[in-house]
Amino acid sequence: MGSEANRDDFGPTGGGRFSWRDPILLLPIAFLLGLSLAWLAETAQHYYAPLIIFPLLVGAALGVLTILAVRLGRIGNRPTIVLATLLASLISIGGQHYLSYRAECRLVAQQRRLRLEAQQEQPALGAIAMPEAPGSVFAYMQKRAAEGRELNIGGYVARGWQAWASWGVDGLLVLLAAMFLVVPVMRLPYCSRCRSWYREVRRGRFDGPFSGKLAEAAGVSGSGKTASGRYRLLSCHGGCGPTGLEIAWRRSDGDTTTLRQWLDTESRDRIVQLFDEQANPKSEIRNPKSEIRNPKSEI
Repeated sequence: MGSEANRDDFGPTGGGRFSWRDPILLLPIAFLLGLSLAWLAETAQHYYAPLIIFPLLVGAALGVLTILAVRLGRIGNRPTIVLATLLASLISIGGQHYLSYRAECRLVAQQRRLRLEAQQEQPALGAIAMPEAPGSVFAYMQKRAAEGRELNIGGYVARGWQAWASWGVDGLLVLLAAMFLVVPVMRLPYCSRCRSWYREVRRGRFDGPFSGKLAEAAGVSGSGKTASGRYRLLSCHGGCGPTGLEIAWRRSDGDTTTLRQWLDTESRDRIVQLFDEQANPKSEIRNPKSEIRNPKSEI
């Protein structure tokens, strides 16, 4: 069992405020990211595209690139980030099918040109049947569904609604993989002053005796018989906001208590000093030899 406490009295509790700058900057980037990954995925699937794993890899790449764009653009509005992730995922999913459709149209055009040249060189052959390109992406998808999609599962071929369902699962996996990476980043606090996401600046572990000192310095009640614990400090890029402290105490009975708290300057300095003392305990130990007076120096 575990319990969780939050003390967000004066700290940032959510993402950044909405600004038209965020969607104007991020949505075009999301569109380009989705289109680029669609092109890469459509090219790569001709060489190696394992079922389930391939869409997860595409979604993971999409999530990493979206996080990078959010951090570089200093965008903190969470609905805007979710919308951008959805847009990039949809463009990536639909773009693969659209690029496949365009490749089919180019192939049909090339076949028609070759057959026309053959007919002109050998009129005795008479009229030659010409292939027809799909009139739209939807018609192309219907054609592919009728022909069937091999799922690499015992040679099984999905046709009709089964092919459509397999494409839907692929799209869902892309979206889930992207959101799986983006959502934890959005849960971090955001500083609206310097327009930056909070980041981890320090982390570590501590033993039971140290937990009492830490609880006292943080201004919270002790955690009982603590066996061990871990902590981390969060700060914005400019250091202009309050410092976040996260502590997880694990008692001897296995129960875990998690604390998230915002520190003022005085509390932060006390806690940092404690961490420094814990990391360098020898710095507090005096050397007894240095305190022994030399009798010759007093003569």
